[in-house]
Amino acid sequence: YNKRPTVITVDETTLIIKHLFIPTVILLSEIKEITCAPYVHVHGRYHSEQRIKLTILTKDDEYSYNASVNTDSILTNALEDKDTDIPLIRLYRLLKERTCLTD
Repeated sequence: YNKRPTVITVDETTLIIKHLFIPTVILLSEIKEITCAPYVHVHGRYHSEQRIKLTILTKDDEYSYNASVNTDSILTNALEDKDTDIPLIRLYRLLKERTCLTD
């Protein structure tokens, strides 16, 4: 299992997704629907993880991205009044704001 980083940038009009040095450009005006939801929970010996999936639907295509979130650290941070940053959720909120799509 090899991890291949994906670099995502957003400006006022475009979403650029670069994976394996190949950029995909999506105009924000072409995005029809954005969803973000958990889809599997994995329990390990010393920690547990939740997988979340971000799906972007355009008029021509569908793009899906996922991330793993350590649920133990989220609970620990919540108990210590620390903010928890999850980049995929931050991207979801930014895209919802920029595209003016609501739930």
